[in-house]
Amino acid sequence: SHCAKGQWCALPANFLSAREAFEFALLRVNEMRQKCNGFALAPVRRQDYVVAGTVRKDMDGYSVYKLLLNPVNKFIPTALEIEVAHLHRITDLSIFQVTKVKPAACSLFSEADDAELMVPTDWKETKEAAELSRRVLNEQRKILCPERPSLQL
Repeated sequence: SHCAKGQWCALPANFLSAREAFEFALLRVNEMRQKCNGFALAPVRRQDYVVAGTVRKDMDGYSVYKLLLNPVNKFIPTALEIEVAHLHRITDLSIFQVTKVKPAACSLFSEADDAELMVPTDWKETKEAAELSRRVLNEQRKILCPERPSLQL
C-alpha cells in the first residue's frame, strides 16, 4: 500500500529498507555512545531490543523511518525511538542518516557494562578508591551497627 506524501505509513516487519534502517541506526547510536561527555559507553546490543513497529513518511527526495524498539527483557528498562532519513538517490554518499534518538544515545541504559567501561577496575586509583570506601563504610558500621562484621573486598 502507498501513502500520500508527508503521511506516516506502517510498514510490514520484513520490509527491507526498514530492516536496513534498523541496522544502520544501531551502528550510529553506538558511535554516539563512544563520545558521551568524555566516556565511551557500552554499545547497545541488538539482542536487547525488538522492533515493535516501523512507519515511513515519503518526503519526495527522501523518506523518514521511525523505528520503535522495545526491550526484550526487564533488565533493559527503556524503549527506544529512532528516526532515520533515507535518501532516494543512489549518488549520495550517505544514503541513511540518523536524525533523532529518544532518549538520547548517551542516556540509554547499560548499567553494568557502562560502569566497567568508564572506570577500569585494574587502575591503581580505582583500587585505592575501593579500599578507602570500604574503610569509611566499616567505620560507620562500627558506630551504627557494631554487631555486624566488617566488609571485605
